[in-house]
Parts: sequence; structure tokens; C-alpha cells
Amino acid sequence: GKKFPASLLRTSHLKRRSECSNKEKRDQENIVMLMCESGCDAMYERGYFTITDDGKVAITKNGLTTLDLRRKLKELNGRKCRTYSKNRKPYFEWHRTTVFLG
Repeated sequence: GKKFPASLLRTSHLKRRSECSNKEKRDQENIVMLMCESGCDAMYERGYFTITDDGKVAITKNGLTTLDLRRKLKELNGRKCRTYSKNRKPYFEWHRTTVFLG
């Protein structure tokens, strides 16, 4: 929900490319979205947060985080993912069941 220069944004895969079928790899409209390189991309990739079936951010509660990371995650918790769509739902579900730390 924040604005960053384009140079700090990256195209992030919602499902790891190495785990995608050929069909999924070609689904560029839904398999990727822009995330900031200053934290969101790395935190998503490592499973510190995920996107729920209703398109909201859910954060890990497993205690593997530092105080500063917990603060950052708390800022994101419950926020609506602006790029959530029914076509992206399967990719977020894969992330939630495969990568998310719970």
C-alpha cells in the first residue's frame, strides 16, 4: 500500500517458478505481482506472511522472528492485498500451504 520508485520494485512469483508447471509459467498476468525489494518480497519468499483466501495479509505466529521483524509484519497484518484476484487464488494457496511458516 505504499509508493516506491520503480527501481525498488521487483516482479515476484506468487508460486516458486521451480515449482510451476509450464502452463503456470506462462500465466504471467496472475503468477507474478510487484513487491518492494525493501522487505515485502523477501518476507513473502521466506514465508513470514501470506495472502488468505479473502485477499488479506496473514503473518506468521511461529516465533522465529526478531522484535523489529514482528513490528514490520504487524503493520502488514490484515491489510487487503490490492492485487488479489480469483485467478491468483491458487498461487496464494500454494504459498500458504507450502511456504508460509504459519
